[in-house]
Amino acid sequence: MALPFVKHIYQVHRTPCTLLKLTVLALKWGIEHEEKAKQEYLSKMKGEHRSFIMIESGLHMNPEYPVFGASPDAMISCECCGAGCVEIKCPARLKSKDATHQDLDFLKLDNDRQPVGLQEKHAYYFQVQCQMHIAKQSYCDFVVWSPHLLLLKIRIFLIRNSGRKNLCRLQCFTRNVSCPRSWHTISQLRESLWQHLTCQHHLHKRSSVCVGELMTDDP
Repeated sequence: MALPFVKHIYQVHRTPCTLLKLTVLALKWGIEHEEKAKQEYLSKMKGEHRSFIMIESGLHMNPEYPVFGASPDAMISCECCGAGCVEIKCPARLKSKDATHQDLDFLKLDNDRQPVGLQEKHAYYFQVQCQMHIAKQSYCDFVVWSPHLLLLKIRIFLIRNSGRKNLCRLQCFTRNVSCPRSWHTISQLRESLWQHLTCQHHLHKRSSVCVGELMTDDP
């Protein structure tokens, strides 16, 4: 198996160049196979759900968390489940024919060692919860693709208190520690934009009233 070898590299040759190379190779593998994973997922879901639709996501912004954005791999909807989002992973460690889903440290396994969810302390779980909060979605299909295994889909539901609490903590850290100047600039821009939109709204409202008065005035 390739996995013990990779672990050996991380433990014995923990140099910045080696870690960077491994990270780049893993990212390259994921990018190259993401579209194939999407199509397999789309085919599977169309056979299981009514009027299933999948579209590109783009960047989602939420005024409640102005310095953060979310870009799920796709947005989905169907008649039976409503709207949600998708996060696709193509782990490089599953390239080997001997690899299994049990080799993935981010998956939660049941007593029969079958994947049933995400490890709640793993970064992927935090990523998915934050994406749902920012994009205002109630669930996310977490998809794991491999060239040798069946497509794995795990549905993760939004936990409002947990995700909001983590985002607020991260927002506080960004404002006070990470980049306070940027936060101040963003806050100023947000306030200016809000004032501009409010002013435009009042002007439009006033113009409508004036036009209405003119139209109702007697000649």
